[in-house]
Amino acid sequence: MIAPLYPFSILYDGITRSRNQLYDRGWLSAVGSDRMLISVGNLSVGGTGKTPMVEYLLRLLLPHYSLATLSRGYGRSTKGFRLAGPNDSALSLGDEPYQYYRKWEGTLPVAVGENRVLAIEYLLKERPKLEVIVLDDAFQHRRLRPDFNILLTTYQQPFWRDYLLPAGRLRESRKGAKRAQALVITKCPEILPGAEQQLLAQEARKYLDKDVPVFFSTIAYEPALPLSLLATKEPPKAGAPALLLTGLAKPKPLEDWVSSHYKLVGHQQYGDHHQFTKANLEKLQQVYYSHAGTGAIIITSEKDAARLVQPHLNPLLQELPLYYIPIRQRFLEKDSEVFDLMILKSVAEKLRRDS
Repeated sequence: MIAPLYPFSILYDGITRSRNQLYDRGWLSAVGSDRMLISVGNLSVGGTGKTPMVEYLLRLLLPHYSLATLSRGYGRSTKGFRLAGPNDSALSLGDEPYQYYRKWEGTLPVAVGENRVLAIEYLLKERPKLEVIVLDDAFQHRRLRPDFNILLTTYQQPFWRDYLLPAGRLRESRKGAKRAQALVITKCPEILPGAEQQLLAQEARKYLDKDVPVFFSTIAYEPALPLSLLATKEPPKAGAPALLLTGLAKPKPLEDWVSSHYKLVGHQQYGDHHQFTKANLEKLQQVYYSHAGTGAIIITSEKDAARLVQPHLNPLLQELPLYYIPIRQRFLEKDSEVFDLMILKSVAEKLRRDS
């Protein structure tokens, strides 16, 4: 498919490259802030693990600073700036912001806004004592000038082996990696030999500024948690028949994990950020009933769970033994110590400099 679509990728490259050059040369101005702005993003379309990375940063920084998270709010029904509140859902916020809100309600502000520059102004009016704002998926939002750009790419499809849309999955040229202050290669195997790490880092550094660190991380799956009344508080027994329900960009890793812990008997799969409907759950219910005598359970991702918790879906939801799998980003070996120190040092220096 790459060859027939390559001419369109050249056209796409011309458009995105021209825009980036306008900012790189100062012909278009980017806006910074006297607060610490940490951006988490990628060069490709979805599935690189931005949500676990944002949550990792929130856990790291929350004990030390007053912070918030700001997302575009992809797939939401609302427009403009919105500060998450008790009446919100994945429909009004988007699935990732609502997931953050469910975890940190009352602890840190969660906001959404397409125009990140304007959204930061509104956010600071609402929360003037904020010190740090973690930006979810802002790498291509060039009007904003973050203090620290964290670029993510997956072990399975690193950006330097990918191609621009529509021939590949890149949203901009590989050269965009020059804007990163750190690169995290995500979704690595739990054991990755040092020689392979060195090779990957060597390939990546062809596109990075000198001395930009390269880190390696994997996805850590946590025990299943109940999402419905029919789901027991205890995690389901290993080897139980399981139906999988997903609306993810790349569901294969979760499918592999479920297959290794349970007996996967079906996978009802939808596109990324899919807003589930009653018809979707009715279809799931029919499949479940065909396995009900076997003690089957239903498993979904944590991000999908945020979109399933809707008033109009709740009656159907409660009739199913539905669990979700929380995930966390885990750095390989001693990378977490180096990464944590780098982030905390950068925040301290920025706030000291601008105080």
